Amino acid sequence: MPPQRNPMETIQYVPISIIYYALAALTALIVYGIVGSIYIMGLDFYNAVYFTIITIATVVTGI
Repeated sequence: MPPQRNPMETIQYVPISIIYYALAALTALIVYGIVGSIYIMGLDFYNAVYFTIITIATVVTGI
């Protein structure tokens, strides 16, 4: 039986700045989608939020 490895030893280190950039990009995408839905399609705020989240979730699961 092979020796057991600690799972934390096999996880690669990811700089925290990459996570910040990813969260900033996701936030910008959501804000851009909400503002665009309000001004282009004439939706109210709650429908624009719903439309944006559903669209992002659909595109992400299709990849």
